[in-house]
Amino acid sequence: MGQGIPIAGWRLTGTAELIAASQVQAPNPRPRGLDFEQQLLPVVWILGAAVLVLAAYGARRRLLKALARWWVIADELDPSGAVVVLPGDAPRLDCLRRAIELKITKWVPFIVLVNSESSLAPSLDGSAEQDAFKQGLPPGGLLVTHQKNPFSVTSFLYIRELLFQLHVSDIILVTPSIHTRRAHVLAGTLWIPRGIRVLFCPVADPDFRTAAWWETSAGRATMFKEVAKVASTWWQLRRLRAEAFHLPAGLDGRITR
Repeated sequence: MGQGIPIAGWRLTGTAELIAASQVQAPNPRPRGLDFEQQLLPVVWILGAAVLVLAAYGARRRLLKALARWWVIADELDPSGAVVVLPGDAPRLDCLRRAIELKITKWVPFIVLVNSESSLAPSLDGSAEQDAFKQGLPPGGLLVTHQKNPFSVTSFLYIRELLFQLHVSDIILVTPSIHTRRAHVLAGTLWIPRGIRVLFCPVADPDFRTAAWWETSAGRATMFKEVAKVASTWWQLRRLRAEAFHLPAGLDGRITR
């Protein structure tokens, strides 16, 4: 049953063999359109990327200006318990003058000046206090504290403890515009979760013009260095919570009035 029957040199195929043969399908030829589409796809991606690059280049001024506007943090200012001044590298006296203006107009009790002891930031002890008194700041209205790096975690911890001792829970932070983003990263982890309200008041930095910082080598260098410092600060804080930070034993800073 199902075997071929030979007749006069011919072999008649049985039913089972016919069924098996009918089930074997010839391979489908690959449509030519598919090959063309696969060859065209990389070209489409390259053209799309080129269009995006050209569009970004054409709008680079707007994009870079928008980046600077986002980078600099400026809040609506209300009367607060203190003005904290973080001058950074420059301009120190401009920051102090702005703080004195806020003390007078916003009825702030006193100013805390965080002075850097690094070699790149000379002491403000004499000139800053003289400048403050000349502009009408009464004696005792300025509190100067000295830190190796005002924008370090240790410095922000020390300032936090100092504010707690002074019973201050809301401050205006005066700092050069380029440093506001880094200060926001630190304050957002170390101060704000502990109940200290922070309002940011940026001061214009001559090396960082918001409207055209990319046009000068000083502006580009300032921005790139600050981006690297913000990334480094974020990396230090990323695995830690505000409650985990404590002022190291024996760290009492150096304060002058």
